[in-house]
Amino acid sequence: MKIRNHYTTCVEIGSSKTCAFIAEKDPETGNPKIKGYGAVETKGLKKGVVVNIEELSHTISQAVNAAETMADTSVSSCYCLLYT
Repeated sequence: MKIRNHYTTCVEIGSSKTCAFIAEKDPETGNPKIKGYGAVETKGLKKGVVVNIEELSHTISQAVNAAETMADTSVSSCYCLLYT
């Protein structure tokens, strides 16, 4: 039986850039190992306030898509952090 890899995904939404990281727990050390990441300029957010939800949604999608491509996997859920 093939054991499925379990990934943890985190999206950080900052005032200037949005980053997405996909990590996997290293079985030897127990530490997270980055499998993919994506970073794009944040749009739709101004001084911590959402001014355009469509632009912000597109920004998050771009960052996650880049991380998914690098990690060769797809994301169904994630942890989100908002920094302003």
